[in-house]
This record gives sequence, structure tokens and C-alpha cells, in this order.
Amino acid sequence: MDRESPSQKAGDGGLCYYPQIDALEALHDYYPDAAFILNIRPAAHWRSVSHWGNMKQRLTQCNISTKPGGRAPDIAWYHSHLAYIRSFVAKHPSHQLLELYIEDPSASQLLHAAFGIETKCWGHKNPSVAKHGGGRGRRR
Repeated sequence: MDRESPSQKAGDGGLCYYPQIDALEALHDYYPDAAFILNIRPAAHWRSVSHWGNMKQRLTQCNISTKPGGRAPDIAWYHSHLAYIRSFVAKHPSHQLLELYIEDPSASQLLHAAFGIETKCWGHKNPSVAKHGGGRGRRR
């Protein structure tokens, strides 16, 4: 989730706000028992950020707490972001973390088991990624 921010943070030109990164403490304060879903794919496939509209440009310009503005998102940042979210949930054990490997063919069953979401609500919609294969799902 991102959106244009009405207020500007230094270095981001007001282009973005990622509450799932920068407002985790506020989310915890308001929803102390919330479940977090961490969407994961093989890091080599994460390069698709370059082909999703202007996502790479926005991420590059954004001054996100886990990445300074002006630095392009890369695989190292992707891994540090995953570690950041895992660390946050570990520090706040009232939260549940579902690590969802989005390329895993059984992702819909994992979502159904965890949250009762109908399996038909999840599917592979981007055929260009199909050639990369699947991942796996893990619940913590």
C-alpha cells in the first residue's frame, strides 16, 4: 500500500507514504492484535518493481525509514525490509505474522486456513511471472 502523501518528508517530494513500513508503531497502538501478511517472492523476481508503473521511481525518491531517499530499491533493500518486518513482529508478540510466498500455488489454501479467505479470491494474474515457478508459504 502506498499513496501520495499530502505532507512532505525530507527527500521524498511528498510522493509517498507507506504506513506498513513507517507507521508500524501506530498500527500496533491502534491494532495490537493485528495479523500481518508479509508478501514474499524470490528476490530475483522482485526486480518486477521496475515494470510496475512508476513504482521504482517512487521508491527511489521516497525517504522510507528502511531506505534513504535517492537510493534505488534493490535486492539488498528487499531483504532488509523483510528482516525489518520480522523484527517488528518479534518485538510485538501480540501480532501474528503470515509469510505468504505469493508464487506458491498453495498460497490460497494458506490464506484460507489462516483467515477463512475463499481460495477463489487468490490467484496468479500476471502470466509473465508464471515462468519463474512457485515459492512456499509459512506461518509464524
